[in-house]
Amino acid sequence: MNNNLEVQKKIVSKYIYAKDNNKPHMMKDIFTKNAILNMELETKNISFPSESMGLDSITNVLVKEFNKSYENVYSFCFLDSIKGDNEKLVCKWLVIMSSKENDTLRIGYGTYKWSFDKDKNFLIKQLVISIEEMVILEEKFIYEMMNWIGSIPYPWCNTKNVLQNMPSLELLKPIKNINKK
Repeated sequence: MNNNLEVQKKIVSKYIYAKDNNKPHMMKDIFTKNAILNMELETKNISFPSESMGLDSITNVLVKEFNKSYENVYSFCFLDSIKGDNEKLVCKWLVIMSSKENDTLRIGYGTYKWSFDKDKNFLIKQLVISIEEMVILEEKFIYEMMNWIGSIPYPWCNTKNVLQNMPSLELLKPIKNINKK
């Protein structure tokens, strides 16, 4: 693996914390001023702009607007999926969150592709977020799902941590395919 992996993981962890906890002020310590965000959606159960240019736009999309719609956000990155070098890191991710509008749950997964600027303290210069699956669950599953998520190391874990005690709901079958893509 690369010598800068721990630095990259700290930046990614800071991003997860800022996004999940609605901390827009932290984004300047995560992304370069001219960073680029690309979204690749393979599901219709969530929407984002396909491209955002610059720190302010990225902060608006990933933190401010996102947190207007969702709460109880928990994002996980999979250690056993990491690939990269001194300037790039790719990993699988999983998110669970509840909708503020109707209390439904969303659980999804995909891939993060991070590009870091090593001349700027490894701030992120480009992020590609691929959303491969997003499942919507009724509000009645919130307690069971949040208890399950609470048992997973946050924000870095291995895929087996997620799949091991996943509730056996029929609607979660697409999520269990996380290793197959």
